[in-house]
Amino acid sequence: MKDSKKTVLFVCTYNSARSPMAEGILKAEKKDSYDVFSAGIYPAETDRRAIFVMKEAGYDISSKKPASLGQYSGKHFDYVIFLCENAYNNAYKIPESENIILHKTEMPSGERDPLKGFAALRDELREWILEFFSDEYYLK
Repeated sequence: MKDSKKTVLFVCTYNSARSPMAEGILKAEKKDSYDVFSAGIYPAETDRRAIFVMKEAGYDISSKKPASLGQYSGKHFDYVIFLCENAYNNAYKIPESENIILHKTEMPSGERDPLKGFAALRDELREWILEFFSDEYYLK
């Protein structure tokens, strides 16, 4: 029997905050419908602030290991979603997909309370993901 789950790859520059956060949210919210992965152009360890604010909201991304976009070369995904222009513009080879999407998000910077910025990023990603991956979205 063929797996009926759709596949999603989230991509950002470092695979340290935006893409692992998006991966964690979609995995937790729609695990029966999607197999979800994330990668970066220049992979780095998951940002501890991202881990903290995700845990606050009930998402555990603490075991996420950095992955490079190149690791997915030759694979097919139903959706490849870039979360920043930098990653989109610097992707040397994009995995096969009929749905390559750029959804621009900004990394928190210059905030007096960086955790507040990371929490805002988490909430923005969650809102967009739940809307984009809802059945109602496709009926519009």
